[in-house]
Amino acid sequence: MAKKIKTQSVVSVQTEAEAVSKIREIGDLEREKKRLEAEMNDQIAQLQETYKRKVAQLDEGIVERTESVHLWCEANRAKLTDNNRVKYADLTTGIVKWRVNSPSVTISGKDDVIERLQSDPNLKCFVREKYEINRELILQHAELFENNQFKGIKIKSGEEFFVIEPFNQELE
Repeated sequence: MAKKIKTQSVVSVQTEAEAVSKIREIGDLEREKKRLEAEMNDQIAQLQETYKRKVAQLDEGIVERTESVHLWCEANRAKLTDNNRVKYADLTTGIVKWRVNSPSVTISGKDDVIERLQSDPNLKCFVREKYEINRELILQHAELFENNQFKGIKIKSGEEFFVIEPFNQELE
């Protein structure tokens, strides 16, 4: 047995005057929505500013205490790490750790560096070539790819959709 789908009935406007009226109402509702969004954003901005100040004070306290603990831990590092056999110390209220970041590469003057690497046969392997499909060119030559002539490439034609843009008058 087929499943019945419930649909909501919508009353269609019957005249151009009704359509004009409904579009005006849509514009009114959209403007009211924007007013509410602006009001909400104003309140959010006030809340963020209030809490930003409170959090900044807490951050200052955290930084101060962290520096203080760090100085003590560095002075007592050998004792805390069992003569540097481990890279952490388990204290009663928390753990302190000494960590080294992973190595990273920083490049300045990227184009110049690429050019110099490519010019040296021994260093050319350090430049990666990237291949991409040119979608814009495929659209310009759509006849070559229509009707699934090329497996893996489908051209989706533009889809029509309906838009209502109410006119909004600006105050001078």
